[in-house]
Amino acid sequence: MKTSAPNFIQELAEEDGVAALEYGLLAALIVVAMIGAVSATGTSLLDLYNHWTATVIAAL
Repeated sequence: MKTSAPNFIQELAEEDGVAALEYGLLAALIVVAMIGAVSATGTSLLDLYNHWTATVIAAL
């Protein structure tokens, strides 16, 4: 039993897999930013599209 405590501490000190976790968190942050940007500009883009559609139809 005495040998398992130092092994557990060594396991905690190892940095294997930390980069994968960081990349996962970075990817999640990018996705959240993209969702926020699309949500914020979604209605204004739709209004812009509707305006240009009405303008083109009126020109015809």
